[in-house]
Amino acid sequence: MGSQPEYIYHIVTPEEWGKACQSGTYTAPSLQAEGFIHFSYLDQVLATAERYYSDIPDLLVLKVDIGKLTAAMKVEQATHGGWYPHLYGELNLSAVIGYHPLKRSAGGSLELHEIETWDHLC
Repeated sequence: MGSQPEYIYHIVTPEEWGKACQSGTYTAPSLQAEGFIHFSYLDQVLATAERYYSDIPDLLVLKVDIGKLTAAMKVEQATHGGWYPHLYGELNLSAVIGYHPLKRSAGGSLELHEIETWDHLC
């Protein structure tokens, strides 16, 4: 797998992100159901979004600094074969560098263009 990147990414709806900003922490339904929060590496974000969020029109991708996480992170193999980061606990907002919208093309597919700047937190 090579060296570990500095950042991981998580897909949320604007509503989920708004709730996290109000509460000061982020949890996903998968934390209760599976024991961890799903993340992706940057090159996996679009495939993850298409696989699990194809019917949701508005999405954000959070950029998270691995070095600032307060919960344990493990890189594990997914059922479809890829290796993904999983966070075994709540996501502390101090680890979130920023967020960026995932845009849909006119044909409906998700697009993630070169991201030079990330929107500020909450």
